[in-house]
Order: sequence, then structure tokens, then C-alpha cells
Amino acid sequence: MSDPDDTLFALTRKEYNRYTTEVLSKRRIANEYLNHFLIVKSPDEWVSFYALLCEYIAILHRFEEALEKATLTGQWDNKYQSWLLEKSIATSVVLFASSEISCRDELLNFNVSFSTH
Repeated sequence: MSDPDDTLFALTRKEYNRYTTEVLSKRRIANEYLNHFLIVKSPDEWVSFYALLCEYIAILHRFEEALEKATLTGQWDNKYQSWLLEKSIATSVVLFASSEISCRDELLNFNVSFSTH
């Protein structure tokens, strides 16, 4: 990162750990839903759900990649325990965070919950 004024977003270590843990947990649950429904029903019975669940799994993978890229390319600020991210990387993290929320909300219409409690 050449100039601190180019910094758009700071990703704290705490946020990174929370996002990473949530992505892994939700991906595990999504794969369990997928495996369950592949056994119980035929895909032609639930095409919309199948497509949305596959999209959600893909978003989770891309979100994980965006988080990894943020830690690899961001500038570490030891004082604030944060990665300082350039605009393109920050945009990617925010895009996948909001896409994950949107897609998860759509899955609620199919009574799919990713709550871990």
C-alpha cells in the first residue's frame, strides 16, 4: 500500500476471526443441507432451493478467499491490530459480506437456518 490516504477499510483481527469462523460454520451447515436434500428428494422437486443453496456455498467460498486476500495484501497496523486495505480489496470483502447476508435471508424463505445455537 503506497499511501495511507488510499486506505478505505480496516479489517481488525477480531472481525477477521469472527468472519472466518462464521464462514466455515455456515459452509459446513450448507453442505449438510445439500447432502440431506440430495438423499431425501430429487433435485427436480426443489430446483429453486438447490440453485440458491449452491449460490450460497459459492458466495461463502468467495468470501473466504476475499478475507484471505485481505490478510495477504493488506498492510498490518500493529497499533490497531488491523489490516489496512486498499479500495479494491475492501470492496471485495464488503461485497461478499453483503451477498452472504442477502442470500442467507433468501434461504430463510425455505426454512433454512444457519444459526449455531
